[in-house]
Formats: sequence, C-alpha cells, structure tokens
Amino acid sequence: LQVILDGAHTEGLEVHPWTIEWSHAAKDTPPERLVHDKDGNTEPFLCPSVEVNRALMRDMLLELATRYDIDGVQYDYMRLPGDKYCYCDVCRAGFEKALGKPVADWPAAVVKGGPLEGQYVDYLCDTVSRFVEEMKPLLKKARPNLVISVAVWANNSTARNVGVRQDWGKW
Repeated sequence: LQVILDGAHTEGLEVHPWTIEWSHAAKDTPPERLVHDKDGNTEPFLCPSVEVNRALMRDMLLELATRYDIDGVQYDYMRLPGDKYCYCDVCRAGFEKALGKPVADWPAAVVKGGPLEGQYVDYLCDTVSRFVEEMKPLLKKARPNLVISVAVWANNSTARNVGVRQDWGKW
C-alpha cells in the first residue's frame, strides 16, 4: 500500500483502499462468529452483531487510517449476505434485548412471514448501520479529511434493501 500511495500521490492521485467488511471469512473461522440461517447452517460471512468481528473490522479500518496517508476508504460488503441471515445466538440475544422480552418461537417468529419479521429486519439493518455510525467519528479523528464511501445495493425506490439487511440511506 505504501508503494501505491507514494506513486499515486507523486502523480497527484488520491488513494481510497477498497475494504471488505464482513464477507469472505477464513475457512477456519469458528461457527459462532459466522452468520446463520434459520436452520443453523453457516455461511463464510462474519456476523456484524458479534463484538469480536466488529473489533476486527474497527481495527482494520483504523490501521489503514492511522498507519497510511490514505485519502479515503471504500466500504464493501457493509451488509449481510442475503435475506436468509442472520439467526445466530448473538443476533437473537441482541434482538431480545432491544425488544425487551424473549422470543419464544425462535426463529419462526422473526423469519419471513413471522409476526416479528419487520422488527427483526429493522434490528439487523440497524446493527449494520450502527457500525457505520460508530466508525465515522473514529476514522475522522484519526484522519480528519478522510473520504468515506461505500458500495451499496441500490433499489430504484429506496436506499433500504432488506434483502441484504442494508439501509444506507441512514448513513
């Protein structure tokens, strides 16, 4: 990265590293850190509700901003892999805490068609959005002129894409 920065800045070009936040988890990642479908199957995608995953992403982004003279950072995969995720224990505990009560019929109550589906989708979208919101002041403190951009899943009518649990309009 330093070689790229040196060459680009010599030519008057900016460098905005492309970062992958949750996708492409290593094969040996413990299952409790991965997203789960309603049947408990995992996908190689880090769950953004799991604090150790959030810390990993936070550390990666802050290392870029503090160690290198980058001009910006481009988020990618600032979302979940699809609408069949995530039903892991951490997401359940976080949702129940936000809801203020346990969900007895888990995951049936929160999956597509369940009575709590809308509230759960909101919770998942907000989990991703909170990470974006938490990172902005940290990155700006480290590098005040840093440009933060993101690759998003666009909808024609709204910035909210519940299919990937992303509500970039809030960002």
